[in-house]
Amino acid sequence: MTHQEFKARFLPCHKKMYYIAFRYLGNEYDAEDMVQNTYLKLWEKRESLENIENNEAYAITTIKHLCLDTLRAPQIETDNDSVLVQESLLHNPIRPMK
Repeated sequence: MTHQEFKARFLPCHKKMYYIAFRYLGNEYDAEDMVQNTYLKLWEKRESLENIENNEAYAITTIKHLCLDTLRAPQIETDNDSVLVQESLLHNPIRPMK
């Protein structure tokens, strides 16, 4: 997959990916970082993505899993507010977009 093909397939998903990441992470900077991490992961797998039927669904599923991995990872900071937000997100599932 060329650079142009990649952009044509996955850049239109940017707003939805950001929205999903923001809903999970609750922070615009973390959400944007997660979108960039998702693009990187997709780019690294670009050769195996040739036969994907629904690029948007694949990108959304990828960012959702990356967010969940981040939330489940052991926390390094000791900021109680941050931990409470993450615990709240784990116990209150995100409703799907309509």
